[in-house]
Amino acid sequence: MYENRVILGFLKNVIDYLENQIIGFAKEIVEVENIPESIVAQLPNTHALTGKCVYVYYKGVVDRFSEKKDILEEIYYRYEKILKCIPEDIYGLPKLTNTFKQIYHYRICYECMAKWFETGDYTFDHLNYLFKLKTLSRIFEYYCLIKIQNAIALCGFILQDSDRIIYDVEDDSENINNQYIFEGNGYEITLLYEPSIWIDRSNVCTNLYSTGYNFIKSKWNDRWTPDFVLKISGNYKDYYYILDAKYSNFYNVKRRYIPALVLKYGTQIASKDKFFSDVIGIGAIYPSKEDKIYYFKKNAINSLKHSLPQYFSLTIVDGDVGTQILKEQIEKLFKVVDILEEECENIDSSKKEMSLNNFEIEHEKIENEPKTEVEKKEKNDSLNINVSGKNCFYYAKNICLCQKKPCTVINAPCKHYIPKKSRELLKEDSCRNLIQYVKRNKPNGRVECSISGLPGCIGAEQCKFYLKKNVHK
Repeated sequence: MYENRVILGFLKNVIDYLENQIIGFAKEIVEVENIPESIVAQLPNTHALTGKCVYVYYKGVVDRFSEKKDILEEIYYRYEKILKCIPEDIYGLPKLTNTFKQIYHYRICYECMAKWFETGDYTFDHLNYLFKLKTLSRIFEYYCLIKIQNAIALCGFILQDSDRIIYDVEDDSENINNQYIFEGNGYEITLLYEPSIWIDRSNVCTNLYSTGYNFIKSKWNDRWTPDFVLKISGNYKDYYYILDAKYSNFYNVKRRYIPALVLKYGTQIASKDKFFSDVIGIGAIYPSKEDKIYYFKKNAINSLKHSLPQYFSLTIVDGDVGTQILKEQIEKLFKVVDILEEECENIDSSKKEMSLNNFEIEHEKIENEPKTEVEKKEKNDSLNINVSGKNCFYYAKNICLCQKKPCTVINAPCKHYIPKKSRELLKEDSCRNLIQYVKRNKPNGRVECSISGLPGCIGAEQCKFYLKKNVHK
């Protein structure tokens, strides 16, 4: 009888499914157990799902699935003994026959099959199987964050500062530093963890913005949030690598994730005031036991210059050996920046050589202008010089002290700009924000602004945070 064969086939299908799930979760448990204690110790204490929590959760799921599998196997053997037929191989909802329609018990069985094949989740407390992917992915992101920092340090860069930037107060649930600044080898490296790249504003630490349209979902969005942005600041410009951590395998990365990353970050991220984006590479990081970097662009004609941005996948290998391997792969990314900086230097040298021929003519014109015109020209020229806000006398903690707002000046003119070394900080104590340090009840000469953290005051007239001290008679 067809219906009996289908019922047996359905039970066998569910039992096989549970067996595969138990095997899969058992493998995940082994992977969680193998996460080094040194990595677990560096995870944020405030994160709700540490490796131990995931381990306990998986053990509970395996126990529940094993229990249900045993029950279904007992039911299967009883039905097989009573029905005396060979199970039908079914991989989807079977045909709705009159027997399934009219006989109550068969109809109940058919409804079970319909719910199973339509939702993939029936009589198992509606467990969210994707939950394991979410938690393991989060732990893998932290693991990659630590690995990338260590690899950058091995490349000869020294960590100068780490801080937590709040991009959106409502979404800020992670109490973890998300900005790491390294210096060395003539570059400043900024590693950003989950930065928001907005459609309607740029961030203080990057010149990137989203152009807004999500081609994957065919709708507009307000931001992109990649896992990592690696900013390399050279002598001539900034360069960006965008990386996403994927707790998956190479097949899924190649088939599913890389196309999505290219559509999101390769076509929908731009650089402010520029025709072309400063993003020079987009990559996916995934765990593996083998060192592998795979590029998704070919140079079959042996072009002297490779197409940018690069699209690539990169493996993370466990242990100190893995960190050394990652260091070598990151050095390859930095090598691209070296080539681009060298080209900028050659272009700059050519421009200087061309302008040298006109220097004497321009100089002679300026000498012949009246003094007032020369002063006016110098003033106008100073307003057109591109500067960086970080090098300004009024800059502190990403804030412009003389405007009382975030400083967003990156390679752009600013009328308030004054070089840091052009003035000395004042030690006056007329402001309530200025802290006077004492030793043995006597001032030791050391002061600190509680707002900016600077060892002095930029001046009461210039500082918008200035608070006059109360004078008590």
